[in-house]
Amino acid sequence: MSWRQCYKTPRPLQEGLTSGYDVQYNIRKFEYINNMNANSEGRKKMDQEREEQLYRMQADLCQALADPTRLKLLTLLGERPRAVKDLVEATGERQAKISQHLAIMRQRGIVRTQRVGTEVHYSLADQRILEACHITREVLLQQLTRQASLATPLV
Repeated sequence: MSWRQCYKTPRPLQEGLTSGYDVQYNIRKFEYINNMNANSEGRKKMDQEREEQLYRMQADLCQALADPTRLKLLTLLGERPRAVKDLVEATGERQAKISQHLAIMRQRGIVRTQRVGTEVHYSLADQRILEACHITREVLLQQLTRQASLATPLV
């Protein structure tokens, strides 16, 4: 059975973003490519396909993070699990907007949910995603510092 037979063709959720169903599709495709038995030439082609698939998945993840509101939410969820109403209060954004962003991050596997009484609490699925965001932020701050020092007039 091929990976295409395992799942239907993915449908975009929003422009450039895919649904949780499609995440499973990509994972299944990656596993199929990874587990195929073939000769060395076939194995090399599979390794290239697997690498390309990983790049696509990484680009999808980065695209899901490419929004300032989502980055704020990640930072807040890095402190502790929070209910939607707490995130709305902390960001000052509308509840509908926060819920939409959380849904996208949940579909991409960035956050997970847990029902606590009548509330749904969100938390990070993997703390390393926040570490990756901190590293990119440090790189940006270093670039800004370097640019500022270049703009300083020589005396």
